[in-house]
Amino acid sequence: VVGIVLQMVQGHPPFAVREGLMHSIGAIWTGVLAGDSMAVIQAGILLLIATPWVRVILSLGLFLRMRDTTYFFVCLVVLGMMIAGLIAGAG
Repeated sequence: VVGIVLQMVQGHPPFAVREGLMHSIGAIWTGVLAGDSMAVIQAGILLLIATPWVRVILSLGLFLRMRDTTYFFVCLVVLGMMIAGLIAGAG
């Protein structure tokens, strides 16, 4: 929402795709600090993508620490499926 508001304040139509999307996390972070609306939108999308990955990885560590092998292996399978989907989607 912040990125869309920034787009309108900067005089760009909301939801219009502009040229020059950032292709690295460092560039996105620099753009966010500079107040670039597209960088804020890209940072939000990255956060949404990272949320399930972080949850599965943290759950994996928690179940390992609790010695709950059943859920540890369930998380391991889910993580494997996520990695397989990432690799298949990149090709």
